[in-house]
Amino acid sequence: WAVAPADGTALAVRQDYTQRAAVLQGLDRAIIGSAAVAIFLTLLVGLYAASGVTRRLHRTAQVARRISDGDLDARVDDPRGQRPGYARDEPAAVAAALDAMAASLQ
Repeated sequence: WAVAPADGTALAVRQDYTQRAAVLQGLDRAIIGSAAVAIFLTLLVGLYAASGVTRRLHRTAQVARRISDGDLDARVDDPRGQRPGYARDEPAAVAAALDAMAASLQ
């Protein structure tokens, strides 16, 4: 409802917003739902990427423990650290350094 003075009388207008409110509620639900799906998918991709890195770091740590126990033939042999075609990241650099250290100790 809206009321305003007009030429000494009151002018009243009523506008029904029921349909607009329903449309806005539908849009709100769609935005919230798509945001929830996007967050869920981002979490899945992040967990997958992080598990790959941590798996490689655990393997490197396992080889380091074997070397410290006296197994100087142990190597990580991470393909990312050995081939120039692979993307070289920090776990690959650590694995390559550990392999070089084991070779020099041997």
